[in-house]
Amino acid sequence: MPKQFQALRLAALLIAVLQYAPARAETPTPDHVETCTLQKRQQPGEECLMCGAWSGDSAKCQKRLGSRGYERRCRGDGESVWSEVWCRRAKPAQSE
Repeated sequence: MPKQFQALRLAALLIAVLQYAPARAETPTPDHVETCTLQKRQQPGEECLMCGAWSGDSAKCQKRLGSRGYERRCRGDGESVWSEVWCRRAKPAQSE
């Protein structure tokens, strides 16, 4: 087999392995308990939002919510993809 095809086969195999490895590494164990949830982090008098982020744009939530007065309360599990809880003081209800 020509060297060009061997290199191509090796590259394809490497890509397949690298795509599979991160997903498998992030699979939670059956006894895993997520601690970064709205129910666990929101305190009385606050409004909170979940925001999904990933390694390609790890500052996404800061850009979208930080400027609106939210502060990051926690970051969920995950290396390449994760969720964050962002909270701020609840705004008073507006009367009509």
